[in-house]
Amino acid sequence: MKKILLLVSVLCCVTVLFCCGCGPKNTFGVVDVQGKITVDGEPVEGISVTMAPADPSQRAAAGVTDAEGKFRVVTPGAKVPGVMPGDYSLTFQKEIWVTADGSPVENLEYDPSKPEPKMFPKDLLPTKYKDAKLSECKVTVVDKNTKIEFDLSSKE
Repeated sequence: MKKILLLVSVLCCVTVLFCCGCGPKNTFGVVDVQGKITVDGEPVEGISVTMAPADPSQRAAAGVTDAEGKFRVVTPGAKVPGVMPGDYSLTFQKEIWVTADGSPVENLEYDPSKPEPKMFPKDLLPTKYKDAKLSECKVTVVDKNTKIEFDLSSKE
């Protein structure tokens, strides 16, 4: 009797573990799509990419380009990378910090004996890429093979 009870307990545990699986669940049914963004034909690192859904019941997704201009989006609240299938308008933003004379701030070292330089954010991309309603960059996500590639212009 004890052996049967032990066997049933082990089988129940194995069944529960098997049914639960391991790893995160795809709670929103997102599709892991990736893309590439270039500016005037060249990849630019650090461009913020936002995918705004046409359907208000869906969630937006966002990512950032790497040195090769490649990005992967994440939907907030989803446990795995990706975006829900559907129609999206894409927006892009890339800011750098510049001094008052317009020169880029790079590797600024803190020196308490000197006054802190005045710095300002400067957009590297035209404003037309920031508004999802005006965006001409649109994509329909169907599955993981959906291509998301845009070459942006640095000129207005």
